[in-house]
Amino acid sequence: MTKRILYLLPLFLLLWTGAAWAENGDITISSLEELKGKRIGVQTGTTFDEIVLETLPDAQVSYFNSYPDMAAALEANKIDAFPGDEPVIRLMAAENNKLAVLEERMDDFDFGIALPKTEAGEKLLAEINAWLASTKESGELTLLTQKWTDGPENEKNVPDYTSFPAPNGVLTLATEGAYAPMNYYRGDEVVGLEIDMIARFCEANGYGLKVVPMLFDGILPAIQSGKADFAAAGLTITEERKESVYFSEPYYTGGTVMAVLRSKAAAPAQETASAGIASLNDLANARIGIQTGTNFDAIVLETMPNAKISYFNTYPDLTAALEANKIDAFPGDEPVLLLLTSENKKIALLDDRMDSFELGVVLPKTENGEKLRAEFNAWIAAAKDSGELNQIIQKWTQGPESEKTVPDYASFPALNGTLSMATEAAYAPMNYYRGDELVGLEVDMAARFCEVYGYGLKLVPLQFDSILPAVQTGKVDFGLSGFTITEERKESVNFSDSYYTGSTMMAILKSKAAAPAQQMTGTGIASLNDLAAARIGVQTGTTFDEIVLETLPDAQVSYFNSYPDM
Repeated sequence: MTKRILYLLPLFLLLWTGAAWAENGDITISSLEELKGKRIGVQTGTTFDEIVLETLPDAQVSYFNSYPDMAAALEANKIDAFPGDEPVIRLMAAENNKLAVLEERMDDFDFGIALPKTEAGEKLLAEINAWLASTKESGELTLLTQKWTDGPENEKNVPDYTSFPAPNGVLTLATEGAYAPMNYYRGDEVVGLEIDMIARFCEANGYGLKVVPMLFDGILPAIQSGKADFAAAGLTITEERKESVYFSEPYYTGGTVMAVLRSKAAAPAQETASAGIASLNDLANARIGIQTGTNFDAIVLETMPNAKISYFNTYPDLTAALEANKIDAFPGDEPVLLLLTSENKKIALLDDRMDSFELGVVLPKTENGEKLRAEFNAWIAAAKDSGELNQIIQKWTQGPESEKTVPDYASFPALNGTLSMATEAAYAPMNYYRGDELVGLEVDMAARFCEVYGYGLKLVPLQFDSILPAVQTGKVDFGLSGFTITEERKESVNFSDSYYTGSTMMAILKSKAAAPAQQMTGTGIASLNDLAAARIGVQTGTTFDEIVLETLPDAQVSYFNSYPDM
């Protein structure tokens, strides 16, 4: 297939908002089914025509050179829809509010780097695969993907490959230059996820780099004829293509979707909007998103045994799926979801708590791990007694961004060696990127611990489900990434004493949330009697819950960490 793909994202159909469908009447499009017999645009040299005709055998296919050409044809009412890769289509829709996306995949795919079937191509293939494996394991590839698909434009930069020393020669890369966010022109410079990725590979392996943009359907012939050393241009790995070129391991996985006019797009389905979601009971049979590697699936299925579970890599992935109506809700730790809802006004939280939890530092079951655990426990106890730990928590969960700073651990003398810490880097306020710097409550805490005990600190960002294996195998000294202390995890790793106690909550779309109950607005509250069955907040760790329930036995008690929270 000749499609393109991004890491863990599907492909979508775009919809144009403003143009009229004069020839086809007032038609509303809510699914691929409604595009039967319609005029579909396809990029020349891709396999989207095969995908379209397999799904829509009666479609009338027209060919275009690029995505901008297809968008212009859609606006001019020359076509009714066109297929594309999700990251590309979503970016187009984000930049042009006349475009919309059908949330129905036509297929799934993997992107790979294409190389010639020569001895030199085979050598380069081995080097690229080794680099991809390393960057997947370290989390670097995930961070690159997030930067180019989710990050602000001013952070989307490419290494200066023109200055690389190139002791092993200069490689020529064939690409399209018209396939944002993978490869596209910014002024006179070709940038994008694939250019960034290839530049980093070349720097790590002692190559210089020359980028050669060309029409998409000329890229594979350029590889076969030796005009380019390799190609990165959203090339889908297919058995047919493998007959003529080598492919690297996938660097991005996604799917194909269809774009249509927004003015003809049906409003997104709102399965739960009519009644509203007011409690966990309203999610009994809903679609719930879960972060891979967490134990939220067990918590959800214990509470909602009929829920339909889907897995995602990060909270941003879960949020995007929720906004795209692919899931109805997702669970998370209270501090993370409270911050998320403060920054994203489309998301709301259910008041119900699903459970309570304690977070701990993860350490290996080794002699060094035992020693480090004893030091962490001593530091945590001292920080709790002095109030330092509570101040750190309040700073990162409630304080202004300008006050959220981390000690300069790069300058620590490290008399007792340097510790490597695995973390996710996508779990605000615990750990997250601010520009190029990894910050957060847990980073702050780890840095203070290291300073007290004479250690240096090296941060190793990984995908969440890779952190425990990294601790177990000794690739890192400890892990700090919102790990709930559980009996099951204790079988494979050691935990420090708890540094944070919280609850599991459920995030939903605010548009689907039921209106808050206003039981008492009509009469007002004049005495404790008026609070007989009310919702009462209590600070965790106090005995106020006992006092409240003794006075108001029918009260609905909720727990909070502090007075500002209440």
